[in-house]
Amino acid sequence: MIHPNFEDLSSFIDKELPDWKLKEIEEHIEICPICRERLEDLLLIDQGVRASYKEFDTQTFTIEVLEKIRPKPVRRRSFRLRLATIGLAVSLIFGASFGIVRSKYRENLDREKQLLISQHNIVSSGDMGVIFISDR
Repeated sequence: MIHPNFEDLSSFIDKELPDWKLKEIEEHIEICPICRERLEDLLLIDQGVRASYKEFDTQTFTIEVLEKIRPKPVRRRSFRLRLATIGLAVSLIFGASFGIVRSKYRENLDREKQLLISQHNIVSSGDMGVIFISDR
């Protein structure tokens, strides 16, 4: 007999061959170490596949799948979101307050500058200093 092919060895494992063919392959495997090794490899693969194969009930399978794909409830407001909102509010309040204080400070500074100019006969004033014209 020639060496049995993969399909014949697979069918031999599953006992899907006629009795005469099963006997023929069995006798060949006893004398052929190459085919015996191939059969052992196929048996290991077959055992692994059968061990990993899980029968499932269609009713429980559907329920399990639906539970896995059901969206998780979203927490309305997480702690990080609250913290970020509070931080943003504080920054806006601080920024607005700083802007108001700064503009008031500049208004007061301009008023005092105008008062000095009117009281002391100042011709010009700039960032570098003041030029006085004295009538004395």
